[in-house]
This record gives sequence, C-alpha cells and structure tokens, in this order.
Amino acid sequence: MECTRIYMCGKNCAAIRLQSFALSAATLILVCLTMLPAARAETVLTRKRVGNNSEGVTYVTSGHWKNRVVAIDGNDVLAINLGGPDDSSKDSLESENPNDVLRGPGWKKIFDVLALGPDARIPRGIAFLPERNEFVFGGFVTTNLFRTDQFGNPLAPIVLTGLANPTDFAQYEGLTWIPADAPEHPKIAAILIRASDFLAHIIYIRLDGTVEAEITPQPGSPLESYMCGITYQPQRPGTLLVTECASGNYAMDQEGNLLDDGAILPAPAGSGDLESVFVDRFGRVFLGSYSGHLYAYDANYNRLSTEDDRSYVIGPGVSAGSITWDADTQRLIILGLNESSIDAVPLSLDSKAALFTADPVRADNPSSVSYLGNGQLAIANVSFPRGIQVVNLPDGNEVERLIFLPPVYPGGPAFQSVGAGAFGPDQFIVHVIGDANALKIVSRTGVPDSSILPNAILPTRFPDLPLSSPVMRRQSVQFFDAGAGPRLFTGGAIYDSSGTLLHVIDQTALGVTAWVDSGTWISGNTYAVIDFATSTVIIFTLP
Repeated sequence: MECTRIYMCGKNCAAIRLQSFALSAATLILVCLTMLPAARAETVLTRKRVGNNSEGVTYVTSGHWKNRVVAIDGNDVLAINLGGPDDSSKDSLESENPNDVLRGPGWKKIFDVLALGPDARIPRGIAFLPERNEFVFGGFVTTNLFRTDQFGNPLAPIVLTGLANPTDFAQYEGLTWIPADAPEHPKIAAILIRASDFLAHIIYIRLDGTVEAEITPQPGSPLESYMCGITYQPQRPGTLLVTECASGNYAMDQEGNLLDDGAILPAPAGSGDLESVFVDRFGRVFLGSYSGHLYAYDANYNRLSTEDDRSYVIGPGVSAGSITWDADTQRLIILGLNESSIDAVPLSLDSKAALFTADPVRADNPSSVSYLGNGQLAIANVSFPRGIQVVNLPDGNEVERLIFLPPVYPGGPAFQSVGAGAFGPDQFIVHVIGDANALKIVSRTGVPDSSILPNAILPTRFPDLPLSSPVMRRQSVQFFDAGAGPRLFTGGAIYDSSGTLLHVIDQTALGVTAWVDSGTWISGNTYAVIDFATSTVIIFTLP
C-alpha cells in the first residue's frame, strides 16, 4: 500500500505511526522519573471518545456472541449485529445496562482489554477461537498473544515458542483462526511485521504457542507489502484474504502465493484505512475500516448493496489524531487519523462540523494541527516533503507552505516535524521526532523554493530552544500565555518560554490508557488532550 498518512498502516508510514509501544512506554516512565517539579492536581471536566480506532474485526461462530462480529476499537471490544438473508436481528443487540455510554444502533461495548495489563493496550488484531469461545489479541510490545474468555475475563497469554529472530519484531497486525476443515489442521494465522523490513510475514501458531511456520508472501507480487487484515475463507478451502490497508485487497493460498491474478474486493470510495476482513455464516465477505464501517461483498468478491453494510461509529465519528483550540470560533479543531480530515468539534464533544481534508500533495502525511489566530491553521507534515502548511479556515485554502530541505534541515528523523505552532508573529516552534531535548525554531518567511513543491518557501533556521527535561517523542507543541507569562504546552508537560519544565501532566489522574501525544491549551487553566489511538478527548483543568 502506498499509504502516506502518519497514522495509517501502510509500509511507507507505519514505521512512523507505530513506534514500539515498549519504547514509548519506557520514554514515558523516563520522563515521569526525571521531571518532578511540585505536583498539581488535574481535574477532569469531560472525557469522551469522539470516534473509532478499529484495528481488527472477527466473526464469532459459537458461544454468547454467536453470529455477531466483534471488533477491537482502541481498548474497547465491541459486538456488532450483521443481519443477513432472512435474518432480522441486525439491529437487535440489546444492552444489559441501558445506561451504557458506548453503544449505538445494533452494537455495544462488551468489555475492554485494560485488565490484560499495559502491554496489551491498543491491540492491533483480534481473533475468535471457536473451540474455546475465547478471544486472542496481538499488540506492540511482545510476540505473545493476549487472551480472554468471551466476556473479557483475562486468561493466560499464548506464549510463542519456535519463532525465528523473536527480537526482530515491530508489531502484529491482523489475526485469524483457520478451522479444522481447512486443508491444514486448525491454528492461528497472524500478520507479524518484522522490524528489519517492515513487510507482512504470516506466521502459523498452534494453540500451545508453537510456531509451525513463517512465510513471506509471494516476492514481486502485490502481497510483498505491509498488510493490515487477514481472514480464512471457508467457501474456498485453503484461501486467505488479506487487506493492504488502503490500496488493495487480495487472495492468497496458505503458502503465500497470489490467487486470482491481482486485486479483489475493490475498496469503496472514501473508505480510508481498511484494517480488517472477515467472512460471515452466509459466505459474505466484509472489509472493515478504521473508522467503524463494514463493507459487504458476496463470496465471489462482488460488491453487495449498501443495505448490507454496517456501521458502529462512535460519537461524532472523528478518529482523533491531533487537537487544537480555535479561540475565535470557540471550538476544537481535530485532525482525523482516517483520510486526514479536519473537523470542528464543540467542547461538549457531541457533534462535528466537517471543514476540509488535508491536501494530499501539499500535506500528504499530516502529523498535527495548531491554530495560529486570525482564521489560520498550521499543519505539520512529518514525511517527504517535510514542512508546515498554513491554511485558512474553514475552507483549507493554502496561505503558505514551508519546506524543510537539506542541508539546512537534516534528512530523516532529525527534522521530521510531529508538532508545530506559532512562536510569536514571525516564527514557528517545531517538535521533531529525532530530538527530545530541544525544540526547533524557524521563520515563517524565507527563500522561494519550487524544487520539490511549487510555491514553497525554505525558511530560516534559528538556534534551538533547549529543554530542561525531554519531551515525549510524539507530542505536539503550543506557545501560549494565560496571564502568568509565556508557556509551552506539549500535551504531556508545560515549560516556560526558556524551556524550563514547570509541570508534568498527571496522565493517570486524567484516565489516560496509553499515552498523550497531542494537546492544546484552551483558556485560563483549561486544557485538552487526546489519549493515543483511542480517540478519547479529555478536557481538564489545572489549579
């Protein structure tokens, strides 16, 4: 897949989006141990999921959730009715608790994975084990598979044995169960991403954790790529269906050879990141999107009526990746993870107004947004062509495009911007992946440079602003003044304008389940942050 968006899962961007959970967790611990000024209490005003982060979907063939699909969405596990021919149950899923917050027509939350421990947070895949009525999950930190019963009660993990080069591991993506009537005996098939090549490898795992085999899909074929979703198709014994996240979906045999001479299951327009694929009891094939939509096909891969599609969209439907406060219109501006949408959301977090989609050429991999005042928005672009696009709100028309080119701006992580905000009227302050100990300062004006992008500007680089304590590697940056003097807010900490740490945000007090990687000051002592990969917006105050 030729994915170009920072939070999507194609081979060109997943290395940026999905740094090892262990590294991020270790960084968080280091920051918390080294940044310990006087403590202040955070008070949560609002905490709400505003959209989906649906990383995997599995079809349940037995037990309590039989004939439904179950999705891992952030840390939440959701059950969804599909319905089908002569089946009127598509909207019949009832909640035992009518006051459940996370539910909608035909779907509801059934449990979450938090009880499995920190290594299991924001899983990358889910599979149902019919012989046991259990769910297994794959994640970032370990090659072991996490396991629960059908109601979410934690069980002992499946500990892998026999995996070659176990330290060469980036993460899991999709998981599927291969049934007993398959040409080979039952087992789990998992998409495992190797850190050394960032391509999809398929491993076959027995229930006792023994790795039977590892295959690399057919070299030179479209399968030799990064993959997101996988499922076994019983109607075609020996066939695995895989999704290449956004640009293609394919059939292959269990040895990794391409079937059907190319792409199948054409993705619907606007579907964005396709993270999963599964087959129901009627033989229908469904593609599952990151944003909570299921797209239906028949067993021969023909698109069915949209009436067969299903949705389980959470809240206003904003897969939140970055957040900023528009003080002029008094609303939050959020960069979406799926399709790089820019939406306006009120402080109630209960609705959205779609503004525009980031330009796929001028801001092809947006990592953060920051309101500049006077109706202008800065969009940091993390990968080639690196830089900052300034646009007008609400239409997204470009005002200027800064470009970061060598030798002034070193290649690679040294100047991949994950956050950029106004630093006075004539400069930007920039947080880059490759430097946790300083923020970068660049001008808003410079020398015209159309060598890569027409009408771009190569800005002047000024001396860095050193920080007294490191900033988390993926956090945003905002310069503000609430009346006590200029401050810098990264989502995880507050510094003064000289880079001296003033306060570390207590993420435990906020109920953060993974980590904060984007935040914004709103006014006075009120702030908002996003809990990474859960689309949970938390609005809180500091005393």
